[in-house]
Amino acid sequence: MSYITKKIDNNEVHFSTENFVSRYWLSLKFRGKRIHEINVTKLLLDNLEPSTCFVDIGAHIGYYTIIASNKLAKGEVISFELDKTNYNILNKNIALNSCSNVTAHNIAITNYVGNSSYSTSAILTSAMCYLTDTKNDKKVGKTVETITLDEFFKDDYSKPDVIKIDVEGSEMNVLNGMEKILDRKKSLTMFVEVHPTLLKRKFNSSSKEVIEKLIEKGFIVQQIMNIRGKKEDLHFKEIDSDSKLGYNTILFVKK
Repeated sequence: MSYITKKIDNNEVHFSTENFVSRYWLSLKFRGKRIHEINVTKLLLDNLEPSTCFVDIGAHIGYYTIIASNKLAKGEVISFELDKTNYNILNKNIALNSCSNVTAHNIAITNYVGNSSYSTSAILTSAMCYLTDTKNDKKVGKTVETITLDEFFKDDYSKPDVIKIDVEGSEMNVLNGMEKILDRKKSLTMFVEVHPTLLKRKFNSSSKEVIEKLIEKGFIVQQIMNIRGKKEDLHFKEIDSDSKLGYNTILFVKK
């Protein structure tokens, strides 16, 4: 198997380059000595305790899944990826790194249990995948099984400790499908990538709605600045219900 190796948090991690999708993505994210989203990477790792349960929603090819797995000596990683191509690469990367504490699912997390169609980039399939806002419509694009996070964790709502959400505009659907987790967890850390344009265009929602939901549930919300910078420079901007996000933003959300 062909792959590249990067050193992240003093661990060597490997990513498959057998597929064009992964080669293209990795060439952009790891150009030279660059570490993908270096400030988010550092903050995530700093918030993982050895026994943490990390949930990766929108795992793509597994970057955050793999680095979290390496950090969690006694914990576990549960990953969800809706696109089959990405999911297959994700599993290759899990095997390549011998991540025995990872469970991956080819399922979309949203606000209902069933099936959904989803769309991919016309130029580079699997680079940007998002659910359509139509339940059980098998005529549009590809289809995927859907579930809510509450339903998935119905036997133990307290299980997730750290959650990463990157769902290309479906943020509100994910949050609305995890009400019991949001209400019952006394301590929860989330990394929520907010896509204002897709929220509005695809889901008739907004970044304001996402922020208000999080604040209503008792979270402190901060914007991680310089998320795609080349050098480590971690700092935050406080976010409140009047804040406006005009571009893709990763929120650090904690209670």
